[in-house]
Amino acid sequence: MTNADEKKKKTNFDIDKLTNINGFEFLTANLPTQQFAIDQLIYKNCANFIIGKPQSSKSYLALKMAIDICCGKATFNLFDTEKGSVLYIDEENPLQQIQPRLKGLAFSVKDKKDLENLHFYNYTDLKLHNKNIKALREIIEKHKPKVVVLDSAIRFLVGKENESSDVAVFTNHLKSLMAKYNCTFIVLHHTTKSAEAHLDAMRGSGEFGAFPRSILHISKSGHGQGAKFSLIQVKNSYAEECEALTYKFVTKHSGQEIDLKIVAKKTAPYIFETIADDIKAWIVDTKQKSFKRSDVEEALKDKNYSTPSIKNALNHLKEEKVISGNKVYTVDVFSDE
Repeated sequence: MTNADEKKKKTNFDIDKLTNINGFEFLTANLPTQQFAIDQLIYKNCANFIIGKPQSSKSYLALKMAIDICCGKATFNLFDTEKGSVLYIDEENPLQQIQPRLKGLAFSVKDKKDLENLHFYNYTDLKLHNKNIKALREIIEKHKPKVVVLDSAIRFLVGKENESSDVAVFTNHLKSLMAKYNCTFIVLHHTTKSAEAHLDAMRGSGEFGAFPRSILHISKSGHGQGAKFSLIQVKNSYAEECEALTYKFVTKHSGQEIDLKIVAKKTAPYIFETIADDIKAWIVDTKQKSFKRSDVEEALKDKNYSTPSIKNALNHLKEEKVISGNKVYTVDVFSDE
């Protein structure tokens, strides 16, 4: 074997079977590029979460994505999909509610035969737990899906969503399923009632936020036909978060067709960004070097900002490296201005 062959052997490997690698090998390794199931939004062979408050259209978006994947159609006519079969397990909504959504969202599908690759299971009582994970494995083995949708996380969890040990059992089973069956997971999950679009908005243990490779946050404004939905990627493990967009539901053909239409590629500043700007102005004006959250609440009390929104703004400033710390925040910039 030549030196070139030996080097090639060292720098090309099956990343899925890798258990140990030394620093030199890692430095020179030819790692495969992370692929998408839906361009920029849903990573292939990874766990991806769609989060939002109740009635924020999480299930609609997940079903639209499932249809697009089965048909190889770009989601929002913008994000390319890799065509493949989808297993959709819905433990939240009855079939009588899902069917009208499917009819509306799939109305314009040219070849309805593509939908034979979309497999529904409903109220199965499947759990990502040691005692009955076998049943879910059997369903995946039967249909061999490229993508699995779970609606919603809490229905597949055994234990308490605030207990990291219980959630770890849930995520560990997801990890084993992805490795064994080479499939992608899209998991729906709820946010706290007052949360803005931020990683901390997820309800339950921090393990929910740590495990996925992409997290999409949906928020709703308005009601009825005038309602709009903001889609913000609050986590992307492999690249910059994609640009936020706003969409609405559009009905056609006397209400028979339902489509999700983008009305804006970027929304106005999110509330936590506005609060963050106010905090930065307060830091400069008062020459703050360190402070507590209660100091911010007192300084901005006339703005009537909620405590969760202020927390999100402080987290944003930490990410921007303007401040550091937890209960007591230290100003890392502006202090000499």
